[in-house]
Amino acid sequence: IIVAEDGNEAISKYKLFNNIDIIFLDKNMPIVSGNVVAKTLRSMGYNKLIIGITGITDNFEMQELINSGVDYVFIKPLDIKKINIIIDFINNNGVIQQNKIMRLVDGVLRWS
Repeated sequence: IIVAEDGNEAISKYKLFNNIDIIFLDKNMPIVSGNVVAKTLRSMGYNKLIIGITGITDNFEMQELINSGVDYVFIKPLDIKKINIIIDFINNNGVIQQNKIMRLVDGVLRWS
């Protein structure tokens, strides 16, 4: 597990440890927002899962994260139920981003 204090540090740590399998981003990260981090990582060739975490329930805000390269957005808190949903998804699909839309259907994340 690699932790970053802010968006700028997240980008720097990706450059340092570029074998990261999944990235969790908050939309409202200090210094550089989660949207910008996701766009930057995708432009650098990161092709694995990016999961957004936010306290904002506004659909526009969540769609903005998706449009920036985040695969799916969970509303805070990130609890054990949500973590298990992510683990099940990875066990069934791996961590490579599919350039598809990820949806939660009946408690199961799926590419569609």
